Amino acid sequence: MKKEILFLLGIFLLFPLILAQTYKMEVSTIPEDKIVNIGDSIQIKINLRDEANNLINDNVQIRLQDVKENFIVEQIIQSNAFEEIKLPENIIAGEGKIIVNYKENEVSESFFIGENKKAKFEIQGEKLIVTNIGNIKYDKKIYITIGETTGVKSPSLSVGASTSYRLIAPAGVYNIKITDGQDTITRNEVRLTGTGQVIGAIDETPASRTGITGGIQPDEENQDMLTNFKASKFVYIFIATIFGAMILLTIERQYGRKSQKR
Repeated sequence: MKKEILFLLGIFLLFPLILAQTYKMEVSTIPEDKIVNIGDSIQIKINLRDEANNLINDNVQIRLQDVKENFIVEQIIQSNAFEEIKLPENIIAGEGKIIVNYKENEVSESFFIGENKKAKFEIQGEKLIVTNIGNIKYDKKIYITIGETTGVKSPSLSVGASTSYRLIAPAGVYNIKITDGQDTITRNEVRLTGTGQVIGAIDETPASRTGITGGIQPDEENQDMLTNFKASKFVYIFIATIFGAMILLTIERQYGRKSQKR
C-alpha cells in the first residue's frame, strides 16, 4: 500500500514537469542591426517552434526594456510574422532588451537606441526658453542674434530639462534668430524694453548666471586663476628651497672657519 501511495505521489509531483514543454524562439528584427532612432519603429518577428522543430502559430508576449531596465513597451504579437512596434519618443539612448515570453519559456536579445541631441527653442516676450527634447544630455552651443549682434550660450541640460535667458538690448524692436546649427527659429519685430546699451542674453537660472552672452564664464576664470596659482606655488617652493640651502651652506662655511682659527 505504501509503495502505491509513494508512486502516485511521485507522479503528482512530476506531473507539472511532464506537461511543461520546451519551445524554441528566435528573434528577428528590421533593421537587422537592431539600432533604432528615437521615435522610429522596429519590426520584430518571433519564430516559434516545438521540440520537434515544427512551427507553432500562437500569441507571444513582447516587452521592450530601456537602458534603465524600465519597460517601455508591452505587447502581444503573433508568432512567425513581422509586427511593427512604435517606440516612445522619450526613450533614453543606450542598450535595451527585447524580452519574449511564451508559456514558461523566455528569451531576450539586445537592441540599441541611437542618440538624439535636440532642443526646442521658444521666445516668450523677452525670454528665450531652451528645453532638451532629445534622449541624451544637451550641451550644444546656441547662437543668439539680436538685430545684427550675435552671442553664444552653452547650456548643459539633462533629458527633459529647461533653462531660460532674458534677451536684452536698448529699447526698441528687433529681429531675433536662435540656432544651434541643427534647429533654428526666427522672430521678427520682437520688442525689448532695454538695458542701457548692452545687447545679449542673461541666464536666468539662479545657480548658473553667467552674465551677458559672449562674456567670460566665472568658472573658467576661476579655473585659470587656480591653475596659475598652482604653477606659481611650485616655483616659489623651488626658489625657497634653493635659498634655504644657500643659507645653510653659508652658515656651515662660517662655522668651519671659526673652528680652524681655534
